[in-house]
Amino acid sequence: MYNQGGLANPIRRGGNQILPVAVKAISKDIPLTNVQFSTLQSAFLFAYAFMYAGGQDFPDATLPRELQDANPLGIWRLVDKRFSKDPV
Repeated sequence: MYNQGGLANPIRRGGNQILPVAVKAISKDIPLTNVQFSTLQSAFLFAYAFMYAGGQDFPDATLPRELQDANPLGIWRLVDKRFSKDPV
């Protein structure tokens, strides 16, 4: 069966490590105070929680063509641990 992880999968797998690295890179160009960093982190965690809880099953019509189950662009995708161009 198709993995119904939705948009939360990439964030769940790497999101916890991405934010601190991104903040360090961003802070070189845009200095952040502790309050601004906290606000950024809170926004990130809110988005993470939304995608984890509510972003699992978006209707195909709301998704970009690259993410639709029908795969109208014929993109190679990893489905159930194998690459395929077939619709899901």
